[in-house]
Amino acid sequence: MKTAAVVAGGVGVVGLVIGLITGGMAMGEAGTIEDNCVDTLCNQEGLDAADSGQTLAAVSTAGFIIGGIGLAAGTTLWLLAPDGEAEEPGPQAGLTVSPGGASLTMKLTW
Repeated sequence: MKTAAVVAGGVGVVGLVIGLITGGMAMGEAGTIEDNCVDTLCNQEGLDAADSGQTLAAVSTAGFIIGGIGLAAGTTLWLLAPDGEAEEPGPQAGLTVSPGGASLTMKLTW
């Protein structure tokens, strides 16, 4: 469970970094919009910056949402993980033979 917690936390951190970077880029487009737009009238550079800014803002929002969920999941998994030594991860198989037949079992642990 702690491995899953670290993975989820890592996804959360990556999401937050993406959110911060694209958010900063979106804010940078605001300056271009101010320089190239008057009220709702823009030249081509202003229109391109507005379109790019909207896309970057959406990616930033998604990054923050994914980051928050990843960190929350990672924290929850870490706190709920059992203490003590864990079983060795990997597949374990067993074969049982009895007079009535045979059965094959497989157990996967992570």
